[in-house]
Amino acid sequence: MAGRLTRAGRRYQGRSRGRLSAAAVVLLLAALSVGWSGSQATAAAAAPQAARLAPPGELVDFDADLVMPGASQIQAAAAAISDPASPAYRQYLSAAAFGARFGLPAAQISEAAAWLTGHGFQVVSQPANRSYLGLRATAGQLQATFGVGLVDRTDAAGVAYHLPLGTPAMPLELRPFVRAISGLGTSPASRPQPRFGPANGLHPADLAKAYGIDALHGQGLDGSGQSVAVVSFDTFDPRDITDFDNATGISGPAVQSVRLAGASKTPGDGQDEVSLDLETIRAIAPKAQIYDYEAPQSANWSDVINRIVEDGKVQIVSISWGRCEPFADPSAGDPDDVALASAEMAGLSIFVSSGDNGAYDCLDEPDGLARDFTVAADYPAVSPHVIAVGGTYLSIHQDGSYLGEVAWQDPLGQAGSGGGLSKVFPEPSWQVGPGVANAQSSGERQVPDVAGPADPASGMFVVSDGEGEVVGGTSAATPFWAGSMVLAQELATKDGIGKLGFLDPVLYSLAAAHQADGSLFHDVTIGSNLLYPAAAGWDYATGWGSPKLDALVPAIVAYVRDHPH
Repeated sequence: MAGRLTRAGRRYQGRSRGRLSAAAVVLLLAALSVGWSGSQATAAAAAPQAARLAPPGELVDFDADLVMPGASQIQAAAAAISDPASPAYRQYLSAAAFGARFGLPAAQISEAAAWLTGHGFQVVSQPANRSYLGLRATAGQLQATFGVGLVDRTDAAGVAYHLPLGTPAMPLELRPFVRAISGLGTSPASRPQPRFGPANGLHPADLAKAYGIDALHGQGLDGSGQSVAVVSFDTFDPRDITDFDNATGISGPAVQSVRLAGASKTPGDGQDEVSLDLETIRAIAPKAQIYDYEAPQSANWSDVINRIVEDGKVQIVSISWGRCEPFADPSAGDPDDVALASAEMAGLSIFVSSGDNGAYDCLDEPDGLARDFTVAADYPAVSPHVIAVGGTYLSIHQDGSYLGEVAWQDPLGQAGSGGGLSKVFPEPSWQVGPGVANAQSSGERQVPDVAGPADPASGMFVVSDGEGEVVGGTSAATPFWAGSMVLAQELATKDGIGKLGFLDPVLYSLAAAHQADGSLFHDVTIGSNLLYPAAAGWDYATGWGSPKLDALVPAIVAYVRDHPH
C-alpha cells in the first residue's frame, strides 16, 4: 500500500551529528534492506532513538494485498461511469459489486484466508471490494511464514513503531491469491500530514458573502437532509463545536464520530485539523449531518475509505491529510487507490487538499531529513479518483463582498498551494479544457482541479481546544469545497435528480465551457505556487480557480439533469 496512516507529529528542528550507535547501525541495515534511499536510512539511523529486534511474541497488524484480475480495467470503467456518452454512465457500483467485478472470486479469497488461518494468522478485516486481507500475527509467525523480521523503535515523542527486516517471500500456496505483503513499516516517516497553518480569519458570514453562498442560503439550501464525511486521524472536543456555533450564530445536528478500531477518543496534536474540517463544513452547510470518520495511527487510506463506502451514509467526503507522492509511493493497483476507485464508482465525490508546500510537496517529508526540494505533488490528491483542492489568498471589499484572489504562496515560509504533475497516475480522459494542455504536460494527472481560500492571512475562524483561532492551508479550502457541494447535492435532491456522483468530470466540463465568460469560477491569474504561475484557464497553482457558488451550484444540477442515465 501507499504507506501507513497516522496523524502527523511535530517536525524536528535539527539533525544529530557524529558516529552512529550500534543500535543505529542495526536500524540503518534494516532500512537499507527494505529499499529506503541512502538519505532516508542515514537520517533515520542518525536520530538518537533505540532499536531492537522484535521479540517473537510481539503482535503485528499488516495486510495481504490480493491479486485483482480486473485491475487493468478499473481506470477505464471509472471514467465510463462519468461519461455521458457511455452505456455505463451513472451506473454506480456498491463496494461488493466492485469487488465481484474486479477482484478474485470469493471462493479463492476464502481459500487464501483458510490457509493463513491454518498457519496461525488472524484475519481481522476483509473489505467488500476484495482488495486485501487485514491480518494479525506474532513477529515469530511472520518470520516463519514470510521470512521477514522486524526492528522495534521508539521515536522522540515516545511512540513505538517498527520496520521490516528484509523483503517478504510469498509462499507458493498464496501466490495465486496474494500479490504483496504491506503495512509492516509503521515509522513516523510514513505518516501523512495535516495541511494547515495559523493566521487571521473568515467567519461563516464572510464566506457566504464572498462566494455567493448567501444566495443559496436565501433559497433555503442549508444542508438539511444531507450528510458528509470527514476523514480524520485524530478526534475533536464536542464543546468546541458548541462554542463555534455560539460564536458564529449557527446551529445544526451534532457531529457524529465513527471510530475505526483503535481510534483515539481523546484529542491530540491533530485536533486543530479536525476542528477546522468540521467547522468549515458547518459554516457553509450548518444543517448537514457530519460524520467524522476517525482512524487510528496504524490505519491505511483503504481502511477508512472502504468503511465510508460500505457504510453508505454519505456522497461527499473531505480529506485534509496527505503525503508527497514520492514518499507515499502509490500505484494504480494498490488497495489504497483501489479504495478510491471504488468510492468514485459508488458515486462519491472525495475532496482532497493538494498540500501546503507549493510545487515542492516533499519539503516536510519525513522527520529528521534535510528539506527536500524535489518538485512533487501530494497523494492522495494526485489520484484520478478524487478532486484536488488548491489554495488562494482572498481579498474582500469593506462590505465583505468579493474583491479578488491570487494564488497562495509564501516564499519566505516555503509554503503555498500544492500543485503539479503525478509521477504515477495518467491524465484522466475528462481532464481537458483551456490551459490543461501546456508546456509542462507529460500525459500524467495534473493538480489541483479547483481552489479556495487557503492563505493563513485569509484563513478560517475556528474554535479548537477551547480557543478561537484562525487557520489556513489547503485543508481549509478542502472542507470549503466539500461543504459547498453538500448544498449542490441538496438542490439536486429537491429537484428529484438524486445522486450527483463523482463531480470532477462535471466541474471540468462546466469550467471549460464557461471559462471565457467567467460566470462559474473566479479565474485566478496572479501569483504562483513557488514554481508554477497562475494563468488564464486551468493552472497548476489554482486549477480552475474558486467557485461562484450562486451560479455554479445550479449549473452542476442542471448539467446532471441534462445528462440523465
